[in-house]
Amino acid sequence: MAQTINLILETRADRKISARSTDFPDCVAVAETREEAIEIACV
Repeated sequence: MAQTINLILETRADRKISARSTDFPDCVAVAETREEAIEIACV
């Protein structure tokens, strides 16, 4: 079953992408690309 998670994506000063969940404040992922950040955050 698919689940919807709201994410906020930001480009950091070190050019990495952070993805954090508005539904789960402790859920934060940092990656080299937007796609990687989304994939990691949604695990």
